[in-house]
Amino acid sequence: MRSNEDVHLPLHKQGTLTLLVHLTKNENEITQKYAAMGLRFLASDPEVRILIVANKQLEIFIECSKPEYSLEYRRMAAASFASFTLHEANKPLLIQQGAIPAILSLFIQDDLAIQRDAAFAISNITDSGELQADLVREGVLLILKEMSLRIDDVRVQRDLSRAYANLAQTEDTRQAMLQVQSLPAILNLAKSLDSASQRYSTLALCNLCACEIKDTLIDQGVLRPLIFLMRFPDQEIQRYSSLAVAGLALGTGNHNKVRIVQEGAMRPLVDLLRFPDEEVQLSSCLAVNAITLGVEVMPKASCLTEGGIEALLEIARREHYSRNILNAAVYCLGSVCEQDDCKLRFVEQHGIQTVVRHITIGDMEMKRAGGYCISTICEQIEFHGDLDREGALQAIISLALLEDIECQEYAAFSLAHLSSNRDLQVKLVNLGAVRPLVTMLSSDAEPKHYAGLALLKLADNFENHLKIAEEGGIQALLRLGRTRTTDEQLQYKASLTLGQLASNAVKLLPSNAQGKTANIAALSHATMENLGKTDTLHGTGSQSMKLLGSSGKDATKPSSSSRVTERLRAQINAQKKVASDQTIDFLDKSLEKTQQERMLNERAAMGDTSNMMLSRSMDATGFLSGQQTVTQAALQIGTQPLAPSTPVLPKLQREERERDNSNDLTPLHPTFRLPANK
Repeated sequence: MRSNEDVHLPLHKQGTLTLLVHLTKNENEITQKYAAMGLRFLASDPEVRILIVANKQLEIFIECSKPEYSLEYRRMAAASFASFTLHEANKPLLIQQGAIPAILSLFIQDDLAIQRDAAFAISNITDSGELQADLVREGVLLILKEMSLRIDDVRVQRDLSRAYANLAQTEDTRQAMLQVQSLPAILNLAKSLDSASQRYSTLALCNLCACEIKDTLIDQGVLRPLIFLMRFPDQEIQRYSSLAVAGLALGTGNHNKVRIVQEGAMRPLVDLLRFPDEEVQLSSCLAVNAITLGVEVMPKASCLTEGGIEALLEIARREHYSRNILNAAVYCLGSVCEQDDCKLRFVEQHGIQTVVRHITIGDMEMKRAGGYCISTICEQIEFHGDLDREGALQAIISLALLEDIECQEYAAFSLAHLSSNRDLQVKLVNLGAVRPLVTMLSSDAEPKHYAGLALLKLADNFENHLKIAEEGGIQALLRLGRTRTTDEQLQYKASLTLGQLASNAVKLLPSNAQGKTANIAALSHATMENLGKTDTLHGTGSQSMKLLGSSGKDATKPSSSSRVTERLRAQINAQKKVASDQTIDFLDKSLEKTQQERMLNERAAMGDTSNMMLSRSMDATGFLSGQQTVTQAALQIGTQPLAPSTPVLPKLQREERERDNSNDLTPLHPTFRLPANK
């Protein structure tokens, strides 16, 4: 009757379990044998085993697990515990009723059948993450380590590997595993001849490599087994081992990445990039990206040497692949291309065209990955021509028009570099690069700094001035110059650009207005200096509007000079009247200062006795010999300290005359750095 599953539940309800417990105390060996068999059959029923645990009837099974009981009773107890752990609701009740010590005591016994059932029970309980801490407190890690090193049975090794893979999922348990030196036991299980044991043990290594103390794992020699497993002819093992290497490389210093490369991990990873399975390729992409991400040059050079760029481009060109693997491949290309030699190989392999296509048709994640990759190429001016030919300029501007902050940051960084190329400045403006830059400058987002640099460089070209004014660039530059949130370097460059806008405008004047041109050029130079002082800039919001050149009588006469000035003023008023008021007010003040300083300088040159007054005037205006303004000292942009005996104002006049006679403005060349990877 016990072997008939249909009668198990009715028999249990009629008190059969109590009767069997009573029969176990009989001294007759045959009676004990059949009683143990009946308990085993009863515990194997899916419904009865739930009732036994729920009714707290585990005493007989815990008692029979002791070594002093017969082999039949101990085998019955091990098989019953293995059956009880098959139901999820029974697992916490087993721990509450003290069954874990009994299972562990069965596991260390010498009988193979008992070991198999006990290992199966422990492995089932480790599936529940909330119970793993209780298992660790009961000392399960030490038992697992001991049994993993001395048991050769395939079934036991399989359950042990599965238990380690489950336990390594939480950080606290991973720390405990490393404290008890569980790594040699897991590596020993990875050498098993059973494929399932190899998979579970490799998965355990993958989970273990996600811990915070990765240096300990590398010191204990985990790299060489992982490299061996990456070459193993099993897709699951290859995938888990690749992810394990990625876990070791992420969140660690560059020294660990160098150690991973030195151990020879890059070659098998690049080979897996060409493996005809998308899951394996995705895992290897993540691993290569984790190793090459950062400022260390050696991992990137190793990827280049092993043919990693070609393998990544092959993946990126297979548009039928899943979105995840394409995103990973393009982002990995961006990480690798931070090194100059890798950029050259990427361009030679026509990688720009591939990435630009993904930016055009991809989703937001792909646009971010493509923007990051293209931004690394934009750092080198020798590749600007290739970017232009492959249509990367349009793709970058399309990224700048998106609302995504990360895309805007990559686009602003790229435009800041591309705008430094005078051959591309007009084309960028014609493609519509000014409007998104102005939009970025109007907010306090991260791309604001690089957007300001890009707009400043575009304003170096006189052909772009009208377009910049139409798109709101003058107002954006004024806002950039007077805001207190930007750095002083950017403020000075904004004021310098505003001065260049005015200085370049006077070049349109006819030859009969050369005298007025010189005056306006001097005014422009003084304006650039005064606009760089943010304290003066902030105090002019309430002053009334004045005409350009109102300090002289000629300012009210209709002439070609006034017509050009009115044209510039009309462009400014089209953006905002307030901005025009502030600009003209600064120009007027700067003209008055320049005229006063010039008069004092002429008196000093003629030997006038007003040298003391001249010195005080120069002190007040910040033009002392051998000194620089705070902005000039911060920038050091083409500024050389003056000798104490050198008069300053004559040098200023010489610079103004040189600027008037020159047809080109010396562009600024700021040093850009790639923003931190997000």
